[in-house]
Formats: sequence, C-alpha cells, structure tokens
Amino acid sequence: SGAVIKHAAKFTKMHLIATESINLALGAQISAAGMGLALGRTIDPLTGKEVTGNGFDNGGSHAGRGGYYSIGDSWAETFDDPNNPQFGGGGGGTRGGGGGGGVIRVTSPLLNVAGLIDADGSGGSAGGAGGSIVLKVGALTGSGQIRARGYTTPDLVFGGGGGGIINISYATSTFPDANLSVAGGSGLKPGE
Repeated sequence: SGAVIKHAAKFTKMHLIATESINLALGAQISAAGMGLALGRTIDPLTGKEVTGNGFDNGGSHAGRGGYYSIGDSWAETFDDPNNPQFGGGGGGTRGGGGGGGVIRVTSPLLNVAGLIDADGSGGSAGGAGGSIVLKVGALTGSGQIRARGYTTPDLVFGGGGGGIINISYATSTFPDANLSVAGGSGLKPGE
C-alpha cells in the first residue's frame, strides 16, 4: 500500500499499541530511520545520559560499536541493554555524520510484517548506529524486513554505524530469522 508511519522529528521513540491485529502490507513501513541521537551524540554507558562523545568521522555506536576512523579522536562506547532496550542509536561523527535510528515499540496480539519495520541509522560523512525495535506480540507472521542496521558510508569512506537492537517476544512465530538484521554499516572502518 505504500503507507509510512513515522514519529515527529522532535521525538526519538514511538509505541504502537493495538488490541486487534496489525497487518503491515507489502510496501508499507513503520520507520524511525535516522530518528535517534543526532550527529556526534551518544549515551554514556555508566550514567545512561546523552553526551557528546563521538569524534569527527567515527561511526555511531549502540549495541555494536561504530567504525573507528579518526586516530586520537573520541570513539563512542557501546550502550543499552539488549533484553530491555531504551535508546536510539548514536549519531555518526561531528563533522556531518548521520543520526542514529530511533526506537520503535509495537504491542499487538498479531503482527503480520509483509512490509518493513525500520530503525536504521542514517548517513553523512560517518554512519549513524541502528536504533531499537521491541516487539511484544502473540504471533509474528509475514516475510517482510525488520532491521536496525548501522549506516553504510558513501564510497565506503569514514566509519560505518554500529548495529542496533531487535528484541522480540512472542507466543508463536513463522517470521524468518533471515529477515531480521542488526548489521553494522560498511565503511573504511566498518561498524560492528
């Protein structure tokens, strides 16, 4: 159908709660791509607070570490809890890096994904990290894509974004594991 559900730019999280089934049709999207932390921003893993912590051309970090490019520059640590994710992905480097992916939460008795659930990092000179996707469903079906990937930098220059988090709890699932991705983005130094 081509419909896209996005949250407003001033927010980094969205939560969809349904008492009935959700059918995400082929071509439809739930997207928080690039809606996480801004360029150069990360989460301090000790305090859980947002800080400036990524150098010029390093990829943003989240569950996976962003690609390290600038020697002697700050490099963001990994953060968040894969069992209970709270944060979007970290932004790429301060010299024009992309934003991290945001946070998507979906609660439903049945979620059919023929389309795309997307919390990928976005790009610039260095890639933003993938965000968080948390699905609490009775049944998960379909053969679409669910992803929270780090951004791959143009021409594989600078640091790629680190991978995000996908946390799914369900009673039954026929959704293929191969259609889930939290891969780090490629770059001169790839994200993890």
